[in-house]
Order: sequence, then structure tokens, then C-alpha cells
Amino acid sequence: MAKRRLHKLSAREAETIVEPGRHSDGGGLYLAIETGTHARRQWVFLYRVRGTGKRREFGLGSAKGKGRDGISLADARLKAAEARKQLAEGKEPGAERRAKIVAASNSNQRLERCEAAHIGTLHETLIRPPAPA
Repeated sequence: MAKRRLHKLSAREAETIVEPGRHSDGGGLYLAIETGTHARRQWVFLYRVRGTGKRREFGLGSAKGKGRDGISLADARLKAAEARKQLAEGKEPGAERRAKIVAASNSNQRLERCEAAHIGTLHETLIRPPAPA
């Protein structure tokens, strides 16, 4: 049986790898590299949801590379450790982020409805001035 281990990549390797694909650092942390028109380097944390066994991917941010700013290997490891801690507590790492996105989306929809109502009222007032009393 293969032995699982953490910290497979060195900082130098993480910054200089150019081959496309996912490069494992262990413990669910991967450096994902895509080439082509939308070339990018990013850190992702892969895990399975308890109970359902579904695989999830949690983005940790852009990875540092040659001539690119981003998250270093050390920072990515800290974020992955935090995600593993949340999993151990029974929480899903991406749940809070998704909840914030949904809340922001709902507040934007409310704002848009409010603006539409106000613009409609304003439009009515400009087109049909109030009748003289």
C-alpha cells in the first residue's frame, strides 16, 4: 500500500512547473496548471463530502509562478490545513463562500427590484404630470 505524505512539492518546483495538469502536494492540495488561451496556475483543494462521497474542488487562489504574482506554496498549505480542519469538524470548506455569494446575489436582486420600482414611479411622474388641483 502506498504511503500518504504531505509536502511533496518544494517551493522552487511549485513556481517553475509548466506542464499542464494537476500536481499533488499531498493531503488534497494540488497545483492546477492550464495552458492555451486561458493559461492559468491555481491552487485547489480536492475533498469528498461526508455521507454522499461526492468529490468537491475548493479554489484557494492563483499560484505564484515565473513573472506572476499569487499565493505561495506555504500560504496554500496553510489554507489547505484550514480546509482539512473544517472537514474534521464536519463543515464543508466551500459552504461559507457559497453562502456569501448567494446572500450578495439576493441583495442585488432586491436592489434591482427597488430601482425598477423607483424608476417606474419617476417615469410615470415625468410622462403624466399630476393633475392640477
